[in-house]
Amino acid sequence: MNHTFIKFCTAFCLLGAGTAIAGDKEAMIASALSAAPASVADHATVKDHQGNILKQGDNGITCYPEMPSMAPMCKSDQQDQPMAGDREAMIASALSAAPAAVADHATVKDHQGNILQQGDNGITCYPEMPGMGPMCKSDEQD
Repeated sequence: MNHTFIKFCTAFCLLGAGTAIAGDKEAMIASALSAAPASVADHATVKDHQGNILKQGDNGITCYPEMPSMAPMCKSDQQDQPMAGDREAMIASALSAAPAAVADHATVKDHQGNILQQGDNGITCYPEMPGMGPMCKSDEQD
């Protein structure tokens, strides 16, 4: 019982930290730019984790604000190319986050929750997106 309560409180606090910044454009920009030195941040583009531009830059660097369990980050625009909706590329990206024994039976969803491949092992994997690599998690974590 106590472990369940602690897990709930921890999750609620993490969610609260992420949502507090999510609705405030200036806070998201400040968070994102904190990941780079001023000489880079001054001219960097800032995007939210859905790819919306919050601040246009001109130096080929894109920064993203913090999220629950992820620090703010910046990377070159060459590393920041989305997968143009290519279903097979999204599936391959998602499954690269797990060992083959897990990936072979995992469900794959896009970041809107659409099932791209149905699995049967209770693991769901998601493809990379700007600012975040591919990941897999237990369906119990949803």
